[in-house]
Amino acid sequence: MIVTRAIIFIVIAYLCGSILFGRVAAALFHKDITGDSIDGVPGTSNAYKYGGFGCGTLTLAGDVLKGLIPVFFFLRWMDPATPWFLRAFLIAAPVIGHILPVFFKFRGGKGNATTFAVLFALMPVLGPFIILAAVFIILTVLIRISPNYYTLIVTYVITLILVLIGHYGPAITLGFSIIAVAVLIRMFASREEKEKMEVRFIWMH
Repeated sequence: MIVTRAIIFIVIAYLCGSILFGRVAAALFHKDITGDSIDGVPGTSNAYKYGGFGCGTLTLAGDVLKGLIPVFFFLRWMDPATPWFLRAFLIAAPVIGHILPVFFKFRGGKGNATTFAVLFALMPVLGPFIILAAVFIILTVLIRISPNYYTLIVTYVITLILVLIGHYGPAITLGFSIIAVAVLIRMFASREEKEKMEVRFIWMH
């Protein structure tokens, strides 16, 4: 019963992640947010850039809530005896759903906003969330890596290393490891042109 309930929670979390709010928002606002984009991803950045403020805000809100709500509540509804690896799969499920959405022929986004939401849902254990946020801010504000494609890759690699050497428990560690690997594979498989990476330090300009 414990395992069955956990599997049901994981499936629901995955299905929540499979709802691409970029597609939903684009349809509601009658916008094409992927046709002219570099990466063809129905994510928050393209929603704001090609769909406008309303489209982008709805996309961001949806991508955050679909990761935050199921993980936050399901982790608390799970039986304390639930195996740790099932908790890990639950943590990763919304992001996997976003990257490989069953509702959109397994062609999804990069999962960045949903990843932040999932990690925030792990409160009061906010270490991984803080690490990811700090690394992302440093690489976009103080150390500028361009194009953004490389910023995300470096951010997840560094965060994964820090989480692996941290003490966050096996469920959180495995859960984020699955997320990081999925995001990195998604990035390397992206159709966008892989331009040469440039690194600039803001204090040198």
